[in-house]
Amino acid sequence: MRDRWFHYLHITSGDQTLLCRREGRDIWQGLYEFPLIETPEAAAFETLLALPRFGELLGGAAWRLLRTIPLPKHQLSHQRIHATVYRIETPVLAPQAARLAVPTAAVGEYALPRLLDRYPDCLPDVADIDYIISIRRARPPSGRWPCAGR
Repeated sequence: MRDRWFHYLHITSGDQTLLCRREGRDIWQGLYEFPLIETPEAAAFETLLALPRFGELLGGAAWRLLRTIPLPKHQLSHQRIHATVYRIETPVLAPQAARLAVPTAAVGEYALPRLLDRYPDCLPDVADIDYIISIRRARPPSGRWPCAGR
């Protein structure tokens, strides 16, 4: 069983949220996710700050970490994913990040992997209610995304 550590950067600026389309040839190909930093082992947020990907997304702009949300372990047939979402807010998006921005109200229209589809259930308080509503509003009546491979 292979263990993987995913660090999702849930970055918002005003009414924009960053989403990436997953490329490659894995089971999540074509689905959307927050910008991802994968590390070979568990890593503290401070470690992520020094990585180039973090700098590409936030550049020299001011930002603040609103909360850290560990997600339940996600078990696949051949790997176990340990994921954490870092909720980050910035007043200005770096140019590379701006290309990934979508309206926050439309996030629910994007097919997400099951791992991130469960993210709203892990949010700790009512302060995130607008985000939860934006995701759930766009869900199909079944509550499931037909293309999410579930």
